[in-house]
Amino acid sequence: MQRRSDERVQALLDALLEDRSAPGLARRAAAALGLPERGRYAVAVLGTGRGGPARHEPVRWAGDADGMRWCWRTRADCEIAVVALGDGSLAAPAALLTERCAGPGGISPVVDGLAELGLARRLAGFALLTCAPRTREIVRLDERLSTALVVSRPELSARRCHVGVVLID
Repeated sequence: MQRRSDERVQALLDALLEDRSAPGLARRAAAALGLPERGRYAVAVLGTGRGGPARHEPVRWAGDADGMRWCWRTRADCEIAVVALGDGSLAAPAALLTERCAGPGGISPVVDGLAELGLARRLAGFALLTCAPRTREIVRLDERLSTALVVSRPELSARRCHVGVVLID
């Protein structure tokens, strides 16, 4: 029974992170995860980001840490952390991840509820793409917007190189 319950929770979290829309999904996920449906959330994507295995300790649920609640999901090439921020800023999870994880990692901007976790995961993935290979850095998308735009849109990057447009960070 516990395994079925765990699988249900993982399926709900995956549906949110993959931005699948279904009536009542955020409400059901909130009940299963024990998190508020509306609130301040961020997503961190940790791993190589280059197709290799994640090097982080697999953890599904890490509870409270410094006023934040963490929920982890392990994937083949990365790990994804959903962080319920409460009243805290993005600086706190960034500092905690920098201290405890091997990196690289990207952190999304704050979103306003569980229904926006798919967007947050994509944005955190763009932040991860700005990390240099074999680095340990954990970066926030808000700090790398111009670079993230270039790496997330290769067709625009090629055009930038072709016409010599300069982006300023």
